[in-house]
Amino acid sequence: MKQFSYDFHGLTGLAAALKDFQSQCPQQYTDILVQVFTCISEQDIVSSMVEQISAAIPQAKVVGTVTSELPLIEEWEKRRTQLCIMVFQESQVKVHAFAREEQEAEHAWQRKVGLEMAECCQETQHLVGLELLITARSMDARPFLTAMAQKVPDVPVFGGGAYAAVKGEVPFIFSAGGIVKQGILVVAFSSCRLRLMVADSMGWRPLGKTMTITKMLDDYTIAALDHKPAAQVYEKYLGVNREEFRSFNVSEFPLLVEREGKLLARPPIGRMQDDALTFAADMQVGEKVRLSYGDPQTIINQALYMGRKIQSFQPEGILLISCIGRHFYVGEAEKPEIEWYRKIAPASVCYTYGEYLRQGSNINTLTITFVAVAFREGDAPAQAGNPAVDALENQDFQEYLSMVHRLAHFVTVSSQEQEKLAAQLAEANAKLAAANEKLQALASMDRLTQLLNRGEVEQHLQELVQLWTERQRIFSGLLLDIDNFKKINDTYGHDVGDQVLVSLAEVLRGCVRGHDFVGRWGGEEFLVLLPDAEADYAVQVGERIRSSLQQVSVLPEGGCITVSIGAGQIFAEDDFQDFYQRLDKALYAAKHNGKDQVVLAT
Repeated sequence: MKQFSYDFHGLTGLAAALKDFQSQCPQQYTDILVQVFTCISEQDIVSSMVEQISAAIPQAKVVGTVTSELPLIEEWEKRRTQLCIMVFQESQVKVHAFAREEQEAEHAWQRKVGLEMAECCQETQHLVGLELLITARSMDARPFLTAMAQKVPDVPVFGGGAYAAVKGEVPFIFSAGGIVKQGILVVAFSSCRLRLMVADSMGWRPLGKTMTITKMLDDYTIAALDHKPAAQVYEKYLGVNREEFRSFNVSEFPLLVEREGKLLARPPIGRMQDDALTFAADMQVGEKVRLSYGDPQTIINQALYMGRKIQSFQPEGILLISCIGRHFYVGEAEKPEIEWYRKIAPASVCYTYGEYLRQGSNINTLTITFVAVAFREGDAPAQAGNPAVDALENQDFQEYLSMVHRLAHFVTVSSQEQEKLAAQLAEANAKLAAANEKLQALASMDRLTQLLNRGEVEQHLQELVQLWTERQRIFSGLLLDIDNFKKINDTYGHDVGDQVLVSLAEVLRGCVRGHDFVGRWGGEEFLVLLPDAEADYAVQVGERIRSSLQQVSVLPEGGCITVSIGAGQIFAEDDFQDFYQRLDKALYAAKHNGKDQVVLAT
């Protein structure tokens, strides 16, 4: 393949560019793609431009988008246009245009188009990649991207949204078929020989503490972070009040959210009356976010890495997609960055309002990101190309960003120190909490049996009685005593007696539900509380305890123990004392009637 890149102002230079291309266009080719990235937002001027291109290169597929530049220019005659003409010798290009009518529901239309486009992709042989141009400011692309990601896995997807920086101008996308005010253009590349490499870099670093999105008004509007109004984050940490927010450079301090191991930037683009914040791309309740800042050195380092990656691919043409927010933030420092790529291969730049990129299983909407798409037909030459990007390390970027870089370095080191202190404090707090939990458990447990001690089980009994009095929430209980326990101690000693108590505790734990309360009432006496249970259930549990004890040999000669049990439920006029005394009388009756039995209190 061969790529031709042209750059001119207004319509001046278009005819010369087309004439130059016609003189250099290869004789043999399979397809031609012309991409137009223009800062002109007058529809009739753009339509005229497309007509001239189609007339000069009738066999070409033409697509394009409105974009912006630095500085902002009012007169269209002085605005820049870039032509990226790709001539393929072994590949095919197909353009799919989708325009939404005003009456069509946006999300339903997006999903319908996504499924329709996915079906086209599935029918396309040797699909290599997809380029998207979308009217981002007027459309939510998420339903389309989700449908595509699910139905067309593994195929590289890249692209951007149309943008017009001058107030009042409406961005749009276009093709040889006409202007698309609200819609999507998809360029499908197919070939057995076409190779694509897609790389991206951002360079914004996390700053301050991690916060959780706790409330959203819609997919793009955060109402609360950590249950506090979202705008307070920018007011508290950056001193950006309501009035200042209108002129605040949102690209300097976006939120960062992590998805599938990738950090995605989300710049705020509006502050609402209730201090909710509107963002340029989607987020979700429960996602973790942090403030971030543009660190020049990190931007440069990531650009270096990406440049070397693209260079090693040895491309024949390069498409650069740069977020307009990054473009405004980096400013003049972006010029040498673009020149590195032009030393590797012919390169054209499209400035976009948000970038679209497949990352793992998702096709994400990105912001303040720089994307490079390298094209090559066939295998790379054996000999490596010109190491143009190595010169980047010797580039003095500090002439553009020296003060910003020093401040960013200070912020980075300070933030790392704060993170370290916060981690140490969190670790100390975790240890303290664990120690407190252990102390609390010890204070509420009987040391020998590891059941609740008398004070704790009595507190639960008081609470159950109160719930009965106030809400008529029924409960029942068991008071049980080991039969002939004094004889066991006298015969075998207190060590065996202690083991009997421990064994009984294990049986009790195995016979009750997870939300029941079991405690040692004193000596060999135990109290079991059964919330939301009537007397019949209490008797069943008592009998379960008795039968389970018959299976446990705890005495030295292999003998078992028995217990006497008083069972009962709370009655209408009962208070704490009444309930306990009825259980105690039932226990006494069980003892008096021969032991090893359950007696229901009346």
